[in-house]
Amino acid sequence: MNAYLNGIRTQWKRFAAWLGGEGIALLLVVGFVVHVGYAVAYRIPPTVDAKRYVTVAINLVERGVYCLECTVPLAADMAVHGVGPGYQFFLAGVFAMVGTQFWVVWMLQALMFVGVVAWIAHRTRAHASWQRNVFLGVLLFHPDIVQANAMLMTDTLFMAMVFAVCEACIWLLSQKGQRSSRWMVVAWTLIGGGFALANLIRPTGLPFFLLALAALTYLRLSWKHLALIVGGFILVQTPWVVRNYRVYDHFLLNSAVGGINLWVGLHPDGDGRY
Repeated sequence: MNAYLNGIRTQWKRFAAWLGGEGIALLLVVGFVVHVGYAVAYRIPPTVDAKRYVTVAINLVERGVYCLECTVPLAADMAVHGVGPGYQFFLAGVFAMVGTQFWVVWMLQALMFVGVVAWIAHRTRAHASWQRNVFLGVLLFHPDIVQANAMLMTDTLFMAMVFAVCEACIWLLSQKGQRSSRWMVVAWTLIGGGFALANLIRPTGLPFFLLALAALTYLRLSWKHLALIVGGFILVQTPWVVRNYRVYDHFLLNSAVGGINLWVGLHPDGDGRY
């Protein structure tokens, strides 16, 4: 028992050192508890977009079809007019394993968000100051963010995916010359696939992908590795594009939500509402 407790203490100290102090580690633990506690206490029911995500996810599990109203022809279904499909498939994966248990999603989203804050703490540990600690605290406990993580929305998953891929890029750049060429081929291809997954969660993933390519080009990453990143992106994105073309007879990278948003915002007689 003592050996087990000593092992936990050792891992905790390593984690705290990785973050830049035990105070930050405790802050993250409290933040996770607050996020999960708020979600479980208030149990915000899915409405509007969240309700659409849940309905599509349940249909994926029960019918094996990406649809919102499965009683109409697939080409006339409105599921493609919402952001997706990445978050819907994420929900479907959770529901397939544990049933329609929203609390599991809330816990995962809280864990992902705390992981993002932990990454920021790690990357800024060399600049420890009270201003940094205040920033991390505000980020963790801002009411809007706590509430957002208690809802079934795409933002947390998207943020976690973008930060994870960026961290993977930083780490791979530090491994230059230390890994076999075959290993690096697989790794950079997976990086491209990660950016594609972020793009499938929210269409704003595409600008992040292009900015990452520009940054990696500036850092003089080899053209071979850049090509692998693009190849990985295409490899993951293509099945959904092919599916959309077969259903709608049009090229559709993710969904049709962008066109609707532009029409609502720019229509001469529009008032900004759907």
